[in-house]
Amino acid sequence: MSHDGSSSSRRDRSPREVVRAKVLAAALELLEIGGLPMTMQVNMNKVIRRADVPRISAKRIWPTNEHFHLDLIRAIVDPQRIGQAILTPATLEKVEAIRNKYDHLMEEPEGRRKVLRETIRQAVGHNFEATHQSAAWRTYAALAASLPAQGEARKILSTADDQAIRVMADFYSKLLPQYGVQLKDGVPIEIFAKTVTALIGGAATNYAMGQSDSELVSLPGIDGVPVDWHPVALGFLAVVDGMTEALPEASNQASPAAAG
Repeated sequence: MSHDGSSSSRRDRSPREVVRAKVLAAALELLEIGGLPMTMQVNMNKVIRRADVPRISAKRIWPTNEHFHLDLIRAIVDPQRIGQAILTPATLEKVEAIRNKYDHLMEEPEGRRKVLRETIRQAVGHNFEATHQSAAWRTYAALAASLPAQGEARKILSTADDQAIRVMADFYSKLLPQYGVQLKDGVPIEIFAKTVTALIGGAATNYAMGQSDSELVSLPGIDGVPVDWHPVALGFLAVVDGMTEALPEASNQASPAAAG
């Protein structure tokens, strides 16, 4: 008799872990559909009913609303959960598809520059739309806006933000050299990651507050023909232009005199 992975996972967890996972999942669902306020006065009874677990079991894990609220914050800001909202699998697939389509241009610095611009145009615009429509991102943004400047909850959020930036910094540190660029002297990769994440996240928060449609700009694309650019993609390109420079190897390839 075969069993799926989720059944095996449940068997491997203790009853306490199962209850905790079910209650937190139920709370996240309620938050994402607007059925739970983002405050310390969480209606645990409502969450417990949705999770369909014994109330006494939940109360043993979280004796007070504050205990539960802090644990819920940890779930909301989980780096893996937010990372998938900020950098979606579909976006990564789009980056790879663009690279494959224009692989013939990647031999020369100017070609790599064109492919980088096209990747930013398509992938950043696509990723922004996915981010600001993500329930996980909206919940995260609402939490960040509602927390006081000090306290344990803010510390949890700050720690999660730092972890997310490290993940994004690692991603960009591997991606940029593929297009023949590096950060300028004095620009740490963490600053680059923070800047572009703030750009996308800030714009996503603005759209979540009521703006539903993106206003596109018509500018030349990879073939020189005017195409639609998302404003966030243009902002991302400006950050890349301002913080990066050509790799020495790429510059040497571009100049026969330098190569000689």
